[in-house]
Amino acid sequence: MAENCFPTDLVQLKVEWIRIYNRLSLPPLPSLGELDRRLLRLSRQIRWHPYWREHPWTWPAREALHRAAVAAPGGEPVIEKKVVDGRIVVILPQAGTAQGQDGRG
Repeated sequence: MAENCFPTDLVQLKVEWIRIYNRLSLPPLPSLGELDRRLLRLSRQIRWHPYWREHPWTWPAREALHRAAVAAPGGEPVIEKKVVDGRIVVILPQAGTAQGQDGRG
């Protein structure tokens, strides 16, 4: 699937989704209520966007949307998280190194 075939508003929804997801990944943890609600709202807007009426909601399509959002102006990669020795370790995309941040704040 071509990554530039997505409507701009759909890509921007995904850009915002990634930005909020990243914010929720890094301490100090913000007030989770509003950001969690916003992330859920964005997830619904992305899933039920009119674009998907004409295009299948497949894993490759969702991956392509993610890549388009990362490459878009103002886009950013998703912060990666892993569990190491029973704690959440955040891996920043720019450095690619573990920061050892506990996900509980």
